[in-house]
Amino acid sequence: MESFDEFEIIGGIVPNLIAFRLFLGAIGYFALTGKMAEMFGIKKRPK
Repeated sequence: MESFDEFEIIGGIVPNLIAFRLFLGAIGYFALTGKMAEMFGIKKRPK
């Protein structure tokens, strides 16, 4: 069975999970506020 010692080579699991969460949050933010939101009808275009 693999131990958690192997993951310490790349900086640890927790910092990577935090960075991944921030990355997904940024994608979600831009998806809900940009052109993608207009395509899906979430954000209405100004008339």
